[in-house]
Amino acid sequence: MSNHPISTPELAQTLLNVSLSPVALLQPAAPLAADFVVTHLNQAAQQVLRQPAEPNLPLSTCFAPLGSRQVLEHCQQVYQSGQAMQVLLPAMPDGTAAAWQLAIQCFGEGLALGFAQATAPAAALGASADPNALALGSRLERLFRHAPTAICMMAGPDFVYELINTAYEQLFPGRELVGRPLLEAVPEAAGHPAYSSLRRVYETGISHEAQGVLLPIQRTLDGPTEMGYFNYIQQARFDEHGRVDGVVVFSHEVTEQVVAQQQIQRIQQELFTLTNAIDQLVWTATPEGEVDYYNEQWYRYTGSTWEQCQGNGWAAYFHPADLPRLQQHWNASLAHGTPYEIEARLRNASGEFRWFLVRASPSRDAEGNITRWFGTDTDIHEQKRLQHVLLESEEYFRSMADSLPSMVWVTDPEGQCTYLNRQWYSYTGQQEAEALGIGWLNAVHPDDAPAAEQAFLEANKHQVPFRIVYRLRRHDGQYRWAIDAGMPRYNAAGEYEGIVGTVFDIHERQLAEQALQRLTQQLRTARDEARALNKQLQATNERLVRTNVDLDNFIYSASHDLRVPITNIEGLLDLLEHQLPEASLSSPELAPVLHMMHESVERFKRTIGYLSEVTKLQKEFDQPPVQVALATVYDDVYQDLQPLIEQTGAHLEADLSDCPSVSFSPRNLRSVVYNLLSNALKYRHPERAPHIRIYCELQESFTVLHVQDNGLGLEPEQQQQLFTMFRRLHGHVEGSGVGLYMVKRSVENAGGKIEVSSEPGIGSQFSVYFPRLTSATPA
Repeated sequence: MSNHPISTPELAQTLLNVSLSPVALLQPAAPLAADFVVTHLNQAAQQVLRQPAEPNLPLSTCFAPLGSRQVLEHCQQVYQSGQAMQVLLPAMPDGTAAAWQLAIQCFGEGLALGFAQATAPAAALGASADPNALALGSRLERLFRHAPTAICMMAGPDFVYELINTAYEQLFPGRELVGRPLLEAVPEAAGHPAYSSLRRVYETGISHEAQGVLLPIQRTLDGPTEMGYFNYIQQARFDEHGRVDGVVVFSHEVTEQVVAQQQIQRIQQELFTLTNAIDQLVWTATPEGEVDYYNEQWYRYTGSTWEQCQGNGWAAYFHPADLPRLQQHWNASLAHGTPYEIEARLRNASGEFRWFLVRASPSRDAEGNITRWFGTDTDIHEQKRLQHVLLESEEYFRSMADSLPSMVWVTDPEGQCTYLNRQWYSYTGQQEAEALGIGWLNAVHPDDAPAAEQAFLEANKHQVPFRIVYRLRRHDGQYRWAIDAGMPRYNAAGEYEGIVGTVFDIHERQLAEQALQRLTQQLRTARDEARALNKQLQATNERLVRTNVDLDNFIYSASHDLRVPITNIEGLLDLLEHQLPEASLSSPELAPVLHMMHESVERFKRTIGYLSEVTKLQKEFDQPPVQVALATVYDDVYQDLQPLIEQTGAHLEADLSDCPSVSFSPRNLRSVVYNLLSNALKYRHPERAPHIRIYCELQESFTVLHVQDNGLGLEPEQQQQLFTMFRRLHGHVEGSGVGLYMVKRSVENAGGKIEVSSEPGIGSQFSVYFPRLTSATPA
């Protein structure tokens, strides 16, 4: 049941609708009441007169079925005299109208007209005073008596109660009101604004209406006096001469509604206080989407006023590029009643646009109807900026990873590979779709893949570093040894996010280690065969065993740690040969063993020498470049090669005037010049004396050193293998197979390059490109 207060028009309409008898409300159409306009008809009257609820037609038109002329005369009489009238309209002789009973009374500025068709006896008596003619008045009296609104009629300047209904009596239980003046019956009304307005109505004849007025009431006979809220209308009553002779009061208690409204207002005020205390921009909107409230943060941020923002004024503060999308989502939420969420840029008071997260949710009543939208705008500009920075960081990481010479990979916490850099795809020939997830295992040798997968899954499960060596298929189908290592990664909150790792091709190193392992096995065999010779050799072999155990990391330590032990072994063998009898040395049992031991030692020394040079190169490639005088280095190398130059009858032609110095490591530059010149001498053509030309030129980014000879020359397929470590293309000349590898490695480590052009039987030209570093200091 609704608790809203009922206004006088609402009360009149309610009384009209609940009455079972026809009732009409009239308003004078002219100052002298020459005619009346029918403004309202209840349902019974609508059926009789066949007019709508609000016809707004002249009385003569609407009441034609009753004999409009007679009805108009009686209405004019009541309106002019102010006295209520009950009258019987006789039937028309011509039969155009039946007999009707009328009850007419002033109502506000107009009239209330009740009518009902007369019974047969009454119609025969015409206008006689038959009691049945008062039936309509009785029904109206009952309607008045039981109306839900409190109604009273008071007469004279003392406001003597003439008539009150039940609802009015309940406001003053146990009090005798009818026939007593107002201040005598209700003394607490003295001095109240309602009494003052009552006097003005009586004195001026002008009606007064008030809403939510606080009045004292006593709800029970012996109960305390309480204060209640009322809506009321005080309306003057006029006599037949048009003078005010009393006041009619319509009142309706609205205490519950006012208290509830005050509670709502208090909650709203608390809500507004709360919304103004938070950092977010808060707003509310009607069910139709019209914003009707902004908190102070909105006005402070935008620098706007309510007048600028009311209606759809808020749209002017959002970025034009975001507005269509924002309005589209808002309209969709309004249409479907779904929560609203979108990111958009909002302009602040200084004209700067900042990113905001705009959200709104509907509030619904018990029937599920939306009563209001509550929205917030949250500043996420810094979050968006950080997202952009992170995006740029990810792009930077990918760019950096793609520029690295190694293969790089990244996995998520579930162990699924989410990223592989360009080097992986170039090396393996895989496509992204087949490599991500666990597809990378398809490029691992089938014999190695299970162990690699198990090692990785264990590392991911326990969030520990990962390291394994396996054979990886290159794009040409060749399986090459690679080392795969990774470290766990965590976010700023310390949460595990997966593993990031690298893969390096270590094929040559692995082959070297395998060769070393084979050599170690040979030494161990020799050691075992010689162990029985004597206790001294046994002790030496035991040292050799301890030495051989350390050879697992030979690529890093062989050049230094194994040089002394192998020298000792060689000395001990010499000592052994001097101590053994001459006959024993040539015996068929011992001589082959000693010869085999000598060959093993020599092979070991050569291997150590080769790897020593590689190790030395790896340790020295980080030396900073300086300006080195090229002619000085050439002269120094020339002196070292002087015996070989004379022996071969070589002619060397040098022209280094165009580039007196290069930016390079001095030691590495000497190695480059020495290797190129010595190779030109060693690999000379057997049918002619060597002719070697060394010269240089300056380019924009490089100093280029050329070494040209008329030697053996190289086939195209030999040129592709020329710079491979331990690769020797001519067996008739002693060599390590690492010289040109070292030259290429040292030059490339410094940012340069080396190129070769050759023709078999004609000769070769090596061109070394040294980067030009103007900031380097002279040597």
